[in-house]
Amino acid sequence: QRLGISERYLRKLFQQQLGVAPKQYALMQQVLFAKKLLHETAFPVSAVAFQSGFNSLRRFNDAFKQQLQLTPASIRRHRGTIGEVIELELSYRPPLAWQSMVDFWQQRTLDGIDWVDGQTYGRTFSWQQQAGWFDITPRTDSSLTLKLNWPGKQGLFHLVQHLRRLLDLDANMLQIEQQLQNHPLFTDKVISGLRIPGVWNSWEAGVRAVLGQQVSVAGARTQLNRLVEALGQAVAGDKKLFPTPAAVAQSELQMIKVPQARRDTLKALADFVLQQPDAAPELWQQIKGIGPWTISYARLRGLSDSDIWLGGDLGVQKALAKHADNGSVALAHSNLAPWRSYATFQLWFSLGG
Repeated sequence: QRLGISERYLRKLFQQQLGVAPKQYALMQQVLFAKKLLHETAFPVSAVAFQSGFNSLRRFNDAFKQQLQLTPASIRRHRGTIGEVIELELSYRPPLAWQSMVDFWQQRTLDGIDWVDGQTYGRTFSWQQQAGWFDITPRTDSSLTLKLNWPGKQGLFHLVQHLRRLLDLDANMLQIEQQLQNHPLFTDKVISGLRIPGVWNSWEAGVRAVLGQQVSVAGARTQLNRLVEALGQAVAGDKKLFPTPAAVAQSELQMIKVPQARRDTLKALADFVLQQPDAAPELWQQIKGIGPWTISYARLRGLSDSDIWLGGDLGVQKALAKHADNGSVALAHSNLAPWRSYATFQLWFSLGG
C-alpha cells in the first residue's frame, strides 16, 4: 500500500530480483539481526529472540536453523554483563558525507532533544512508549558506532531499522549520484555521500516546518526551543523528549512568539495527529495554515521520502537563481526522479547548508 502497488506485483518483484518471497526476505533480515546481536552484545539468547521480533524462543531457534543451518548458541561471540548501553555497528555502502550531515543537524539542534559533539550526533526519542537516547559516531569508512540507551525488552529490530532510516544508511549513493551528475544542475558539483538528515517522525518534522515558515533557521530554532522548554518531557538529566501531540493540543502555546494563526495551525495539527496518528502527511492539507511546502518538508525529513522536490523553498530558489538557465532546469526536475530529495539537499548545501 505504501509503495502504491498490489501485493501480487510486490511478490513478483521480490521473486524476480531476489529469488525469494517478501515474507522469506523479512524473516532472513530478522535472523541476520539476531546474529548481529549474538556477535556484538551480551544479551542472552532468549532476549535476542524477542529483540529480533520473534514471539517465542522455539520459533526463533527453528528460523535460525532453517536460515543459517546453525544454532544461536553456536555463534555466540560476545561474553560479559549486560549494561544500560547497547553498542552496535551500523554498516552502510560508502560514500557518506557524515560531517555535512552533522553540520546540518547542528544548526537545527534543540536544547535537550538532540546534540552534536565533534563528529558525534545524538538525540532522545520515545519508542513503544519508552524513552531512550542514542549517540552515533563514525567507526570505519563503511560503518558507524551506535550507542543506544533504551530499556525495552523487545522491538530492538524495528528500532534499529528506524534509526537507519533517520540516518539514511540504506541509500545507494553511487546510483543516486550518477543520476544527479547527469543533470545540468549538478555536473561536477555533487557533494559525494550527502544523504537525507532525518528527524524522528513526521509529527516532529511537521512542527519544525510550521514554526519554520517564512523565518530563518535560527528564528525557527528559537521558537522550537521555547516549545521544548515548556512542553518537552524530562527523561534524564537535561534531556527531554520532543513535545507530543497531546501536550501541544492541551496548551495555549503562549510561550512561542508567533502570530495566533500559527498557534492555531499547530494545535489543529496536534488534534489531527492524535485522531489519526498513522495518516499520511498529505492529509494535513485540510488544516488551515498547512500547505504543500509543509507537507513536503514533513515527508522529506520525517519519513525520508527520496523524491521530494522543494521547488517553492526559498533556499532552493536562491540556489536555482545562481544557475544561468534556472527556468528550464527547474522545469526539468522530473528528470531527477526518484531522487529529488537528494537534489534538494544538494541545492541547500550549495548555499552553505
